[in-house]
Amino acid sequence: MRGHALLPRPLAGAHQTFTTGVSSARTTSGVGDQTRAVLLTCDEACHYVFGDSAVDATTSDTFLPANSEHYVRIAPGQYVAAIQSSAAGAFHVSELDG
Repeated sequence: MRGHALLPRPLAGAHQTFTTGVSSARTTSGVGDQTRAVLLTCDEACHYVFGDSAVDATTSDTFLPANSEHYVRIAPGQYVAAIQSSAAGAFHVSELDG
């Protein structure tokens, strides 16, 4: 992926879902050891961030509009945390082949 735009790739099969709220929530496990990209979606506007198993999102983190998709790079093993912008929503993390 060096020097190239991140393009959609087939789903690797791993998928995690959690509910955003007024407090930060996160995936129950990190992404796979070979995962370098994820597709993020949420049915309500929210903010997200990556990190270790203690990561917490704040409203200062990256904004994800409702019902949109973000294809983003991620380090293997990282967790994804999110917090609602104004309403709770279902946040989806789909691992991509890459």
